Amino acid sequence: MRAPTSARARLRAAALTLAFTAGLAGLPLGCGDGSDAGAGPDGAGTADTDGGPDDVPADTAQADADADATALVATPGALRWDLAAARADDFFAFPYPSAARVDAAGHPDLASFRTDLALVDMLADAIAFVEDDMTGFGPLSVVYVPFAEDVDPDTLPADAAASLAPEATVFLVDLGPGAHRGERYPVSVAWTGAGGGYVPPRTFAIRPLYEVPPRPGTRLAAVVTRGVTGPGGAALAAPSVVADLDAWLAVAAPPDDALALAPLREAAGDLGLDWGDVLAATVYETADPTADLAALAGWIRAEAPRPEATDLAAGAPYGNQTGYTVVEGVMPSFEVLDASESIQVFGAGRIAVGADGEPATRTPVALRFALSLPPGDPPAGGWPIVLYGHGLGEDYRGFLRTAARALALRGIACIGLDPPLQGARNRSGQDDRTLIVTLSVSNVVAGREILRQGVVDLVQLERLVGGLAVPAELTGGGAVAATFDTGRLGYMGHSEGAQIGALYLPLAPAVRPAIFSEGGGGAAITMLELKLEEIDVAATIASLLGVDPAVETLGLDHPLASVVIQPLLDRADPLHSARRLVREAADGEGHDLVMLEGFLDPLTPPPSIEALASAAGLPIAEPVGRAIPGLDLQGIAAAPLPASDNLAAPGGARTGGLIQLPDDDHYIIYFNQAVRTQLFDFMASALGTAGDGPTLSPRPAE
Repeated sequence: MRAPTSARARLRAAALTLAFTAGLAGLPLGCGDGSDAGAGPDGAGTADTDGGPDDVPADTAQADADADATALVATPGALRWDLAAARADDFFAFPYPSAARVDAAGHPDLASFRTDLALVDMLADAIAFVEDDMTGFGPLSVVYVPFAEDVDPDTLPADAAASLAPEATVFLVDLGPGAHRGERYPVSVAWTGAGGGYVPPRTFAIRPLYEVPPRPGTRLAAVVTRGVTGPGGAALAAPSVVADLDAWLAVAAPPDDALALAPLREAAGDLGLDWGDVLAATVYETADPTADLAALAGWIRAEAPRPEATDLAAGAPYGNQTGYTVVEGVMPSFEVLDASESIQVFGAGRIAVGADGEPATRTPVALRFALSLPPGDPPAGGWPIVLYGHGLGEDYRGFLRTAARALALRGIACIGLDPPLQGARNRSGQDDRTLIVTLSVSNVVAGREILRQGVVDLVQLERLVGGLAVPAELTGGGAVAATFDTGRLGYMGHSEGAQIGALYLPLAPAVRPAIFSEGGGGAAITMLELKLEEIDVAATIASLLGVDPAVETLGLDHPLASVVIQPLLDRADPLHSARRLVREAADGEGHDLVMLEGFLDPLTPPPSIEALASAAGLPIAEPVGRAIPGLDLQGIAAAPLPASDNLAAPGGARTGGLIQLPDDDHYIIYFNQAVRTQLFDFMASALGTAGDGPTLSPRPAE
């Protein structure tokens, strides 16, 4: 990877706009998948090596197929359908993504994606990184279907709900082998018309909703039917490979574009799809971006030594607060960030994980922690305890301000660490915020990996708590050592800590209740929606990447967002594992979960919070501030309060909801006392120190 260029250095004034994008931010078909390549309609084989139809000898049947092949002529119809050109130098000459547009290892082929418009060479670096990092395509990838002729936009689905209707003219469907085969995902469909800049004219952009993300590690097909017409209802011609797919698949060596469509052709009967009604289609495998993080967490639990606390000592509470005791100490652990070159170099810090989950790098590190204890002796079994995830700019003591006293008054302990590259872990000589901003200019990958290192830290912290005993003399008057009940373990995270928590919780079945304060998902949403005082973030980034606002808009449909930015940060995006928080939790578990959304938050864009809540299947807790389309599409109604056992999960009913606050910003848990009471009462009920079980109650009157 190349080091930062002088051009990049000259643009450091734009660093802040990129900082938050960075911090917040299947098996490939290939060319020889025999199970699909030889499949005909409804899964019927098209080449029978034991004898052709009606017992015609195999060699005769093959000769007939070869003869038929000489009559096949590849024509694009009304589309642009030139795979060779797309691979060479014309990215939009063929639909993308496609199983025909990967290398032998299944990595996406982005060689023809244009980089000449960008003012910085970071775009070329990012494209190369995505090619190397991804196996398959990002689950949130926009599907681009390029046309050579005009289309009547009125024949496209009017909205995402219309894309789910049986008569939809454009739809996205799951072709994976599991229980969700045939399931449709809601999409928005945009038509570029005149085009310009990065996107050529006459291109469909079929975008999955971030609020209902397609499943990772599956096979998807985007289909355009003949219900899409030209102006005045004129019929559009399908590419010959689509129209005559059975014939193309029957030849001795089917072309790659035909092989890529074979799984859809095989499934057409089960889907109720008349192949003669297909105008265009593309089939592709989705990556599973968080799979290596799950493997890493599993390896740590199975193979890494359990950390034991050292240097325990009395600490001070926050300010003049009372009602709890503070103990500080050190947790020996390790960082998995690659340290082979300067963190300022693009791609440095990348976390590499082996097939068994073992990290390629383990750098020993001593992590400071602070622990808050309720007064008195612990109950039998130990204190219930909350692991705390801090926001950007906070160190290991940050939670003392926001959570320690409120939890202690409810009989709950709390513990927090220095976040990655912050507090004592920041040895750059710069303050924490400046370091993160600098990295975001020179190495956006580090922003992604900071979040994943945070998950490693939490796995280790969870393990430490299980064996932690605080001597009685440090407990503030207790007669016995303070121990902790890992059967009553909770999580609370703010901002960056909430996003890390959303990545961690699907891997932590021992943790039951959780609170996410102003945490979201969807790196591209953050880039486009983030508001920083007078800075127009999207416009600034668009300028750096050479997007001309006179001819195109940098939105979620744009290839820079879909092909580069979102996949670059996918491994740290909790949208891809959000289903496993509650309704599809691993190990038959699931979490009681409450999220906060302040509509005036300038740092975590509310649409990203709504996307995470919707992807997790979390209902809005009444009163409703505004509807979330993704929840409506899933049929998830708002939850009246008080709510208990209102969420379905494999391990039994769970409790939770999204609290919407139209008049609040990023710092609700710091200053809104009514909401604080609501949150901490929920945590106490879920950890068994109050009430009769997990309950989300209405806010007390302010």
